[in-house]
Amino acid sequence: MVANKGAVIAPGGLIILSAQALDRLQGGVVNNSGTIEATGLHMQGGRIVLEASSSVDNSGTINANAGSDGSPAGSIAITAPQITNSGAITATANESMVAASVLAGGNIALSAADITQAASGSIDASGLNGGSVELNATHDISIAGSIKANAADDVTTAALVAGEGHGGSVAIHADHNVTLQDASVDVSGSASGGNISVEGGGQTPTAPNNDAPTLALLGTTQLRASSRRGRGGTVTLTSDRVGLFDNTSIDASGATGGGDVFVGGGFHGEDPSIANASQVVIGNNASIDASATTNGDGGQVAVWSDDQTSYAGNIAAHGGSESGNGGL
Repeated sequence: MVANKGAVIAPGGLIILSAQALDRLQGGVVNNSGTIEATGLHMQGGRIVLEASSSVDNSGTINANAGSDGSPAGSIAITAPQITNSGAITATANESMVAASVLAGGNIALSAADITQAASGSIDASGLNGGSVELNATHDISIAGSIKANAADDVTTAALVAGEGHGGSVAIHADHNVTLQDASVDVSGSASGGNISVEGGGQTPTAPNNDAPTLALLGTTQLRASSRRGRGGTVTLTSDRVGLFDNTSIDASGATGGGDVFVGGGFHGEDPSIANASQVVIGNNASIDASATTNGDGGQVAVWSDDQTSYAGNIAAHGGSESGNGGL
């Protein structure tokens, strides 16, 4: 075991915590309940690597944020068969750090057989431009709490002119099940919304129905790819079975145009870049919004499955309140 209960700090540097057991029955565990920090320094972002042959458990803080001198946000890579996060994993940048630079959030990547985030957990790659978050699992992913790669809420006009205010990307992929329970995934931005992609396992016709891979949004889960001044982003959800239940919502609205939302496939199931679902169920309190909010056309929403689609929720793709056509 490698256990950190204190602080490991290397500004602009590289931190590696590795526990690789020779005997897999013993297992190798990295357990962080303290602080691991490699913030940017002298225009160089820090890098943090956690790897274990059994599990990585973070209940503390893992920080590769941008530096106060304007150094960029860094990267965090965590690899283990089991990853559990109930703390904070951050690679952020904000305008207060240095107003003159284009500061994007960093890159956060988790790779495991199973990934679990508790309600107290957070993953944050936000910045003046959103960064990127990637979660990849060969079995299941279960997410509560928050995942952010959004652009800062209050971006100045000067920052917008400099090309800032664009939402980032969040990609969540599991070979089997993905469950988002009371979770928040945010890639919103001032200039434009970002991209959210959530993918469970593909169609398995030979598997019993209750064993088919499932992507489920539950509770108060919110996916946000909206834009306060520009066009909404893109949200794509796919698995063998896809369900939006309870009070879940998807927001890809934008001031100058709605974005795109694809649930279970593209239009008519003919988009080769999106694996088609065999079953999609949308509950009566679930909502999808790809509207333009001020000046612009509504966006596009497709809800598709090859076998059975049940829709009882609310879809909006309105044109802007001042001008614009409705969407599709």
